[in-house]
Amino acid sequence: MIKFNSLLLALVISGTSCLLFADDSGTVPGYVYTPASGDSVVKTAYGQCLHNAYWQPAYGLDQCGEAPKVTTKKYVTRVMFSESGVNLFAFDSADLSAAGKKELAGLVSHARGEGELETLTKVIVTGHTDKIGTEEENQDLSVARAASVKDFLVSLGIPSGKITATGMGYQNSLVSDACFKRYNISNEAINKAAAVAENAATPAEAKRLNDAFNNKYAGLIKCTSADRRVEIVVEQTETEAVTE
Repeated sequence: MIKFNSLLLALVISGTSCLLFADDSGTVPGYVYTPASGDSVVKTAYGQCLHNAYWQPAYGLDQCGEAPKVTTKKYVTRVMFSESGVNLFAFDSADLSAAGKKELAGLVSHARGEGELETLTKVIVTGHTDKIGTEEENQDLSVARAASVKDFLVSLGIPSGKITATGMGYQNSLVSDACFKRYNISNEAINKAAAVAENAATPAEAKRLNDAFNNKYAGLIKCTSADRRVEIVVEQTETEAVTE
């Protein structure tokens, strides 16, 4: 490509004067152009666009075959909240705690301040549980916990359509097996004790039996807290021009 160093050129073509402009801030920065003909870029007899001294790849034009390539990059961030770290939920509960709400609100506030919500494309919330209780109960609990987190994120301004909430139950438990072994307790024994409370005749009796259950198995409940967790995967995409 031919470059011109002057900011204003005069050219005589077929006996007619034509003003050519070449600057770094006009309608067509980096190129020699003619305002009289609609800011069209001047080309050589070979169809090459004329550059000025300020031209750089970022100024590339489609009509010159020099436009920067546009690429999309994907960023994935994983955040894990466990009951042993941040108490999003109480044991055997799907109600988001005050501490949990504060933690999630802080996460969203930081993302908003960094401008990350503008490039947000997907949020996947996955609930997990320990192995205390039946598979069915834990599956339902994990789904309910994920739904609670989704609902709260929506209340903070994240579009519902961008959030997916799923539950894994105790399928991916990390410490439960070791904890059951440590306390020499079988899951069958736990389930029988829990069933007694569930089948209580009155709410008051159910509460008394649940409290007794939590006191009796306090060690196991604390040991398995790391399995009671919610994983949040945030996906962002950013489009940028890449010059070569």
